[in-house]
Amino acid sequence: MAVSSVHYETLHNLEDEGLLDPTDGVHMFCAQHTFLPRLQRDLDVFRQGWDNHPLRTERNLSPQQLWTLGLHQNPVDTPDTVEEIEDAYLDVNSIGELDGSNPGVILPSVECPLSEEDMARLRDTVNVTRPSQSHGRDIYLDVLNFVLTHRS
Repeated sequence: MAVSSVHYETLHNLEDEGLLDPTDGVHMFCAQHTFLPRLQRDLDVFRQGWDNHPLRTERNLSPQQLWTLGLHQNPVDTPDTVEEIEDAYLDVNSIGELDGSNPGVILPSVECPLSEEDMARLRDTVNVTRPSQSHGRDIYLDVLNFVLTHRS
């Protein structure tokens, strides 16, 4: 099962059950607070697995091994000055921005309905990356209940 399809199904089921209203700022805050860290964690696990899986056509070397081998076979000169390092950093970070091909994830901005103190208490009370038999549905409901009880 694809990484994103699990979260897609979970969010749509919450919406179908009337537990997630995408037009409600509190619901959107709770969904982002709950599911963004879970999705990122799942994507990181997938990426690690993908980067380290053997490629039959490459003598069973993994993409990570091929990358490392390429770096050893084609070394890159170390920049001499801070300016060269900064220029290289800017070049790498602007890839995709010039042509608009890689905007990353764009989420609607949502206002936090909690005070700073209550937000800290939420982080301490509800571990959003804890294991869940319902793909985070139960955790979302815990976050929603906390926010509805403590919002300012």
